[in-house]
Amino acid sequence: MRTTTLTALAVCTLAAIGLSGCTASSPAPSATPSASATTAGGVPDPTGACTDGQSTPAVDGREYSVTSCDLVDVVASKATVEVGSTKQLSVEGHDNTITVHETPKVTTVGHGNVVYYTGDEPVLEELGSDNVLRPATDD
Repeated sequence: MRTTTLTALAVCTLAAIGLSGCTASSPAPSATPSASATTAGGVPDPTGACTDGQSTPAVDGREYSVTSCDLVDVVASKATVEVGSTKQLSVEGHDNTITVHETPKVTTVGHGNVVYYTGDEPVLEELGSDNVLRPATDD
């Protein structure tokens, strides 16, 4: 009986020690931003206006024109977007047609988007699926 009691006490003690490390805490900040952190623009805006260096077209099926903005983050779907120059174009929506005239980087998170570019070909970071980056043609 004494052995059973000691064994049970030992198991409970080990379980308590093991579970004491299972406390809820916030993870330490990461030195590398996540994909969503690098693509998130400002507050979604139905007008797509550039505010504080960010434009976030957000209404599905609309046409947008952004002349110049540091970050353009398209969260709308089935939209047509014309962008002048931007440091980064992010596409989180899907089935959009986007023309960008100058950008070094395009990040796609959504799917089924077509991004046309003029000038130098931007670097494409494909996090979504079935997105296409192609040069714009003069018709």
